[in-house]
Amino acid sequence: MALVAACSASGGSTGDDGSSSSSSGGSSGKASSSGGGSSSGASSSGSSGSSGSSGSSGGADPVLTVVKAGGQFLGVTTDASPHIVYFSGPNLEAVPLAGGTPVVLATGLAATDYAVVSGGAVAWFTGQDATTKLFAATHVWTKASGQKDIVSGTHGLFTASEDGTRIAVEVAATDDLSAQLAVASSASPVITSPALSGANAVNLKAYASGSCSPELGFASNVFIGAFCTGTASDAVNARLVTVGAADTAATVRIDDAVAGVYPLWTADTSGTKIAVGDRATGTAKVLITAGATTTVGMADAAAGQAIMSADGSRIVYVTPSKELKRATVAATPVVSVLGTGVLGIHAASADRNRVAYYTKESGAGDYDVLTIDASSAMPTPTTLVATPVAYGVEFTGSGANVVYLDSYIAAGTGKLKSKPWMGGTEVLLDPASFAVLPSPTGNGLLSVTAVVAAPGGTSTQRAMTVAYVDAQLGGALKTGASNVLVDTDVYVGPTFGWSGKTFVHSTVGAAAGVSKLVLP
Repeated sequence: MALVAACSASGGSTGDDGSSSSSSGGSSGKASSSGGGSSSGASSSGSSGSSGSSGSSGGADPVLTVVKAGGQFLGVTTDASPHIVYFSGPNLEAVPLAGGTPVVLATGLAATDYAVVSGGAVAWFTGQDATTKLFAATHVWTKASGQKDIVSGTHGLFTASEDGTRIAVEVAATDDLSAQLAVASSASPVITSPALSGANAVNLKAYASGSCSPELGFASNVFIGAFCTGTASDAVNARLVTVGAADTAATVRIDDAVAGVYPLWTADTSGTKIAVGDRATGTAKVLITAGATTTVGMADAAAGQAIMSADGSRIVYVTPSKELKRATVAATPVVSVLGTGVLGIHAASADRNRVAYYTKESGAGDYDVLTIDASSAMPTPTTLVATPVAYGVEFTGSGANVVYLDSYIAAGTGKLKSKPWMGGTEVLLDPASFAVLPSPTGNGLLSVTAVVAAPGGTSTQRAMTVAYVDAQLGGALKTGASNVLVDTDVYVGPTFGWSGKTFVHSTVGAAAGVSKLVLP
């Protein structure tokens, strides 16, 4: 979800969940072993647990650099000039990912002030009222347009487009019932007529109760929101709206008063094709938008959220009858069956063409692994792991390989392995890995080789050691980074994230601060 979490200068957290993709601290492994981050829920292995080949030479070494001694990582912007954003005591700073002079965004922040990185923008919220907990102002910074101050009450709801040119920011907040959001240019934000207001205001009571958490974000420069309206705390039927790249007013695509949807969506890279699930029937809906016109196509019942391809040509989903299906994005979708006996989806490649899924489960968090190319005219499944022994399944950033762990032991580790997505020789990458962190681009990844109590951290925090290996080349693990802070149990904000092949993270202990590890 693109609605972002705000993190305070003192390391606390707000009630808003989610974070920008570049700053997410997720990893794939068993939740009991990896500690922090998100787990893919399943994973894979080579044949049925054989150790496979250890690979050849692992190529060049990664380069570790200290970004800010004593700093606290907040995120990395995703615009054309990525910046690492961090707290330095009560100050908020940003430094170019490639290195350079830091930009001081704010000084002397109070312990109750909050900040967040979303897409290509940084936002921080100041002047919190001790009684209402509302902030008096939102401050937004982008590399292209500098700082803009929005003096208006807010709970801290904010999201931005990947290039940072468009933002959605909460304004005119006076209570905890609902939220109004203005969608505007980050260069000159106009907030006088919020796009999400009145009948389109976000229901905060349902958000707080957990019955309807809003999904607010951007696809390209199109704002997309799926959220409940009104003020009922038990609301579940969501409305879907969009705000075009040059618009300030919202267009209602699906009215919750007529046929509500789940507050989840997936879109193509243009933001003009969207997939949602009908709340009453579970039917997967595909929407084609053009200006104020909305064309809705009905596929069939989906057991979970559909995956929209990046080019917007198709969705892939699993039905309650355990069929993996593909549906074209059209007024009358053409539906085809890709697989049967399917229990769920492990992961998808970055372009969302290739899908890894499972048909067997052990009952202990282990699964089999099959792959398929949903973009193919005649897709044929490939079995990578025949028996349910795998977990932590992910595609590499390139989509060329699938990585996974198997042979889980009580100490929390498993064998980290890799296979070409179409099948082939299994490569053993790490004989004792806690989790895997694939780079968003290329075939490089980080194996979590150790997890310990965080030096100087809270009782719920742990730190990890990561080592680099190429999923295709294999070979000996190469030194990565140690004492990388991991979120566990209590959310305290993102502690590590990726920008391309650069792994940016907070460290703890004697060398506490912010560092970056650049993969070959």
